[in-house]
Amino acid sequence: LFGASRLAVIGLVSGTLTFLLYGLASSGWMMYALIIFNLPAYTVVPAIQSMVSGAADAKTQGQTMGAVASLTSLASVLAPMIGAPLLGAVSHLPIDDWRVGAPFFFCAALQCMATLMALRHFRRHSRETTRVSSPKTEGT
Repeated sequence: LFGASRLAVIGLVSGTLTFLLYGLASSGWMMYALIIFNLPAYTVVPAIQSMVSGAADAKTQGQTMGAVASLTSLASVLAPMIGAPLLGAVSHLPIDDWRVGAPFFFCAALQCMATLMALRHFRRHSRETTRVSSPKTEGT
């Protein structure tokens, strides 16, 4: 029903919208609704890992998946270094100030960039696959 690339894009869009809505949420109950809305975002990592794993040959698959794991670890280290100061910069603001959602807006912007990069990659890859797989017809 869903290919890995389509599942990744759906998850990335869901994550982008959810981060944006987290930042705009004005009541605690909204967070619970957004958690449900964000469930497709949890398919992104397995979908991308599946595509990366399938693209690597048997000899380099371990190295490739190790590189993916290293990037994930790097993001896990950098995220608190960026997010915590951003949260500290807005934590003194009144609760009804829209800027309180800045950490979530920042995440939404990053997720949106990732979505656009993924869409660009999948479109380019789709065109290349179509070009390679369609036989050229010669005139008679």
